Amino acid sequence: MCKSVVILMLLLMHAASVEAQLSPDEALARLKALQAKGGAASQPATLPSGATRPASLKDAHRIVFLVDTQVPHVRLPYLKDELNLAVEHLREDQFFTIIVLAVQYQAPKEFNPNPIRATATAKSAAKAFVNAIQEDRKTNPLPSIRNAVALDPDLLYFIVEDNSTQSEQVRRAFDSLHGRLNILLFSGYGPHPDEFLRTLALEHGGRAINQHGDELEAPRPKNVLAVKPTTRPSLLEK
Repeated sequence: MCKSVVILMLLLMHAASVEAQLSPDEALARLKALQAKGGAASQPATLPSGATRPASLKDAHRIVFLVDTQVPHVRLPYLKDELNLAVEHLREDQFFTIIVLAVQYQAPKEFNPNPIRATATAKSAAKAFVNAIQEDRKTNPLPSIRNAVALDPDLLYFIVEDNSTQSEQVRRAFDSLHGRLNILLFSGYGPHPDEFLRTLALEHGGRAINQHGDELEAPRPKNVLAVKPTTRPSLLEK
């Protein structure tokens, strides 16, 4: 065998050995470097979680809305309106479903077991499903979170009241999410776990907003709210 061919084979074997020894962080860094240089052909079929997933509702293809029903009775109609508005604005080339956090010792309520195309008929049925939601102060978030994550959505939108359980169990239930997690904190009253929810969203490449559409961050001075227009996008679309 030609000496130059032998040398080339040895170099290739060494390169393969180095590649196999890369840590996940090093492999991801290498992938990003190749992509920056135009090495799109080296992109794997399954990207690291959240690497290229959409952060906004309008850009997502496969969407799951996860709704916490631990909402005071007086605020539940506003939550329903917001969710109905988001569904109404979905395009027909998008797929969606809605999962309601399970009441203790019961299975989660699901609009559909899998995301379905956002046709006019599906949207109408979803509106009826949303309008039938009742508040409950004894929900168990874990079964519903696991069901939602198992659907592998492009975007999972977690709509939660401000008294949501801050627990490592909730964080771990989202661990295998192969997509982005956005959170809508549907309350602006009293103390609430801003930092927990903000961190939870950031861990999964998404963001957390409050019911006014402001991203959760350090407290800001309160401004006088302007009159809202009659027609507007859902907060979830921001």
